[in-house]
Amino acid sequence: TNQFHPGDLAIFTITITNLGPGTAYNLTGSDMLPAGFAFAGWSNAGSDDFLPIYNSTNGVWTLASLSPGNWGSFSIYATAASNGTYTNTAVITGAIVSDPNTNNNLSSVVVTIATQADLQMGKIASANSVQLGQPLTFTLYLTNAGPSNVTNAITITEVIPPGFQYVSDTSGGGFGTYSPGLGQWTL
Repeated sequence: TNQFHPGDLAIFTITITNLGPGTAYNLTGSDMLPAGFAFAGWSNAGSDDFLPIYNSTNGVWTLASLSPGNWGSFSIYATAASNGTYTNTAVITGAIVSDPNTNNNLSSVVVTIATQADLQMGKIASANSVQLGQPLTFTLYLTNAGPSNVTNAITITEVIPPGFQYVSDTSGGGFGTYSPGLGQWTL
């Protein structure tokens, strides 16, 4: 997937394949992790022990040799950290061999990190029935089941039902404000 949420693990897999005609030696390339991700580790794989080595500090990868028809691969494990849209680019920067097609030496993927919150709203009344003139309290509650924190304003519409008159509320003090004229609770 190309959509992540803060805290998700993303895996960027880079595969280097030699399409021929000759063996490539001293291959080098780069894949710098995008700014919105935190490095968590890496692993490698390959055919016939062609295993690239990745340096997470500078994003440089190396591969000693790669014969025609074989491949080497490495995966970068990263934790999604900051909201935004990012491009991860892997590129072959050098090799001792004449490459007849340099148009396939670069590959990019666009990924997005976005917060996700699961807001759950509830409302209870202090009694199931009341006499005319008797007070009734409506209690609203809002819970965020995550996984992300909500950082923007939330507005909840809570219009007092017909037949009831607004008296007071306990909003404020870090619990937002209620506007009886608008019927809105803003957090």
